[in-house]
Amino acid sequence: MDKKERRELLKRKEQKGLTVVADNDEAAINHASRSRFWKRLLILFLLVLLVAGAGLYISVSSRSYNAYEVIASYEIEDVTSMEYLAYGDNYIKYSKDGVSYVDRNNHTVWMESYAMKMPRAVVAGDYIAIADFNGNQVYLFGREGKLNQTTTQYTIIDVDVALQGVFAVVLESDTGNLILTYDKNGKKISENFTTAESSGYPLDIALSADGQKLVTSYVCFDGVAMKNQLGTYNFGSVGQNENADRFMGGFDLEDTLVSKVVFFGEHTICAFGDNQLLFYSMKEKPSELTKVALNSEIKSIFYNTAYVGIVYEKENAQKLHQYEMKAYNASGREVVSLDIDIPYKHIRA
Repeated sequence: MDKKERRELLKRKEQKGLTVVADNDEAAINHASRSRFWKRLLILFLLVLLVAGAGLYISVSSRSYNAYEVIASYEIEDVTSMEYLAYGDNYIKYSKDGVSYVDRNNHTVWMESYAMKMPRAVVAGDYIAIADFNGNQVYLFGREGKLNQTTTQYTIIDVDVALQGVFAVVLESDTGNLILTYDKNGKKISENFTTAESSGYPLDIALSADGQKLVTSYVCFDGVAMKNQLGTYNFGSVGQNENADRFMGGFDLEDTLVSKVVFFGEHTICAFGDNQLLFYSMKEKPSELTKVALNSEIKSIFYNTAYVGIVYEKENAQKLHQYEMKAYNASGREVVSLDIDIPYKHIRA
């Protein structure tokens, strides 16, 4: 077969959709062989990735832990008089005599002395507020140490701090209660006076992350019946235009007692009742989101900027320590539920 006849034959095969390689075209043969090799190698590589990914998913989703390794340990003296709080990746320890900021290598970064009868500390981001409950002193600290010290006119019964250093205290006087907010330099931002007759007795307060909103849980008595209410305040421009005391509205709670309130997420409030969780949205004014019924008494709560969670003892628990933990997002939807069967004292998000 001469070259002309071969070209005609190849042309007819190509017109029929056939892949053709001339017998004497060694370069084309090698190219086709290499193409098949790389295609097979790519398919094999993808299969290996798929199998490895499936194995990793199964391993992570079914993983259980039955041991732990102690990375470092330190001897703590006078543990009965000290309280400890997580502070970023490190911690603070405080007592009636002062506070210390300690890094993960157990080195003291700074310390500050004071004299308090009943110190209580709260942490938000870089800021620490320590108040003397039933006293008149409140201190604000940052990463570098003390920022300011404020003396209040009446005794302190509650304190909270926001992410940018705004802090609030609740004071108790003979005629009612004062809720005061200050900036991180100790300058007073707002002052709200409440009475047992008008609002009730404040059980807890919480500041929003931006320090401009505040929620309070009040308890009051209507005759012999005890009532629980939530009150909200806005210290920004919206609250200034609303009314003189910045009050933005509240909610009457039925068949529950809220002893703890928190702000989390961008604009979400969670009220921890004795038999339910209540979620509210407050961009400027408050609105109810949802309620979550609880069948058991809460043992612990935890929260961060995105989630809140609870731990409670499981019903019909066979073990001495058998708890269930649940976490919720800013919509009040449950996102995590798992069992805890070890004893513990504290939990944090």
